[in-house]
Amino acid sequence: MNWFVSRRIVESLNIHYQSRQNYKELKAAQHMMGAMSAPQEKLTEKEQVVLRCLSIGMSNKIIANTLHNSEGTIRNHVSQILAKLEVKDRTQAVIKAINQNLI
Repeated sequence: MNWFVSRRIVESLNIHYQSRQNYKELKAAQHMMGAMSAPQEKLTEKEQVVLRCLSIGMSNKIIANTLHNSEGTIRNHVSQILAKLEVKDRTQAVIKAINQNLI
């Protein structure tokens, strides 16, 4: 194989690699933007109250006592909040809510 052909192959591979990297970076950016976008469903008034309680570090038990609900009800509200905000835990929910001015 001559030098010219080798050089063209290397250039083609570099272009291919760069396009794959750009694609991966684009997908990562889209994922990040999706994570920062508004929730799919609006939070109910009660869920917003529970979210505010979460933001000040209240446990489910304390939230339940404060709002005169059972712990199971509060767990359900927290689960709904996590699902609607598309996050995995309470901390992520609070961070996302702050970033989106929900609380």
